[in-house]
Amino acid sequence: MLTLIGILQAITQSTRFVTAELWHVHGNENQRVRKRESRVEGGGVGGGGGAEVSWHGLSVHGDTQEDELHGGNALESGQGETGVHLKFSGMRSTAASFFDFSAQGPLGVKAKEVYEKIEKVCDSATLHIGEGLEGEALERGEIEFNFLADYVSNPERQVLQRAQLAASLYSASLAIPIHDSTGKGGVITALLIVYLPKSETDVSAHAYVKTESPVMDFLKYTAQILTGELHKQQLLIDYHRVRFTMKYTLTERAQKQWKRLRTIVMMGAVFKNMTSAPPPATSLSKIVTWLRNYTGKFKGAHAMPPPKADWSNSGWTFLGVFLGILFPSSINYHALVLNKSELLLMMGSFGALATLLYAAPASPFAQPRMVFLGHMVALFISIIFDYFVVNDLTNFSTAFIPMWVAIALVPALSIASMAKLGCINPPAAAASFIYLAGDSQVKNLGWLFLLMPTLIGCALMILVAILVNNLSSRRKYPQFW
Repeated sequence: MLTLIGILQAITQSTRFVTAELWHVHGNENQRVRKRESRVEGGGVGGGGGAEVSWHGLSVHGDTQEDELHGGNALESGQGETGVHLKFSGMRSTAASFFDFSAQGPLGVKAKEVYEKIEKVCDSATLHIGEGLEGEALERGEIEFNFLADYVSNPERQVLQRAQLAASLYSASLAIPIHDSTGKGGVITALLIVYLPKSETDVSAHAYVKTESPVMDFLKYTAQILTGELHKQQLLIDYHRVRFTMKYTLTERAQKQWKRLRTIVMMGAVFKNMTSAPPPATSLSKIVTWLRNYTGKFKGAHAMPPPKADWSNSGWTFLGVFLGILFPSSINYHALVLNKSELLLMMGSFGALATLLYAAPASPFAQPRMVFLGHMVALFISIIFDYFVVNDLTNFSTAFIPMWVAIALVPALSIASMAKLGCINPPAAAASFIYLAGDSQVKNLGWLFLLMPTLIGCALMILVAILVNNLSSRRKYPQFW
């Protein structure tokens, strides 16, 4: 274990990362996590291969310091857990001077207390795939960077207590998957999590940790070293386990089995075992177990709710929503309504879109790609299905689907299609519903409805979102194009 801790120590001594920790992946062989595609561009590190990082904001700085080390535990699989899950290895390296520097920040002397709370939460944490900051990185199977302030304020994220505490100490985190040394399918065996201090600017951090930077090459080779070291540790554990099972001689084992058999015979259980095998699990017991697990989920995941916005953030949200809706609304009134045009530039789903663009600009659902592609997919499905829906406003000869069925079928297909294509956008689903259930003015637009009000209206609101959100020093929009 000293070698593993030494590797973590080398990271905090050789880079600007102030904390490095290791999480182990546990699970059955048929439930191993494999690298898979996601909207975040990139590849895992360890066992060869390049790495691409998706940037969501960053903060880095600091100098090489001596480290405060925290020992690790064994690599044994977790007991009493089912499925693939993450458990903290107990191995962490933190720069000693980090606490002195943090004590001068907003937390003051409480920085050490917050750090100790993080340690306690880590020691008892068991995270499943997609759960929390580490579980999301495990699910993606790729290098994942998160600007912690944006992460915990994003209402679309499942924010756990650990992430809330980490956001008060660190500016950003970088999760690096560690793959096994066999190279079979990119199986992830561990996660390396490194943290950047809270004092840095986004620009310097981005320059320091960009994909082609020397520090990323260093982390890549460090991950490969961790891969080999973890494999060696597992071999040692397997060796001692086999050695322990061979501890008894053949005679000793025979004597032990004979004593056990005598005990069973004396208890009268041997006759029962000779006549009947252990009863298999019945269908009823399987149903009861499933229901117990199912209803147990109703208790919730005990995640932290998103924090309340302060007055500054609420003010920027108000300004963005007001200008974002006022812009297309003024064009709609002066250019279309006053001229009695049949065209539209406003629709009800723009209220939902404004909520995402100006109240949660860091949400993946609020990014331009998701907005445009989501609306195109949803409206395409809605307009196509309109030819097959029985409706007094259209009277198409191809219509055969009752409106009361289509009103549920079209949003279901739209949302499922957006999920499959990776372009989920809630206002887009509302737009498909608006068209399908629209009045004669909406129906008369036909395919023009996709262009106007939908795409043109979305473009105007995104333009305002770019101009207004970036006026705030705490906001950055878009996160990706």
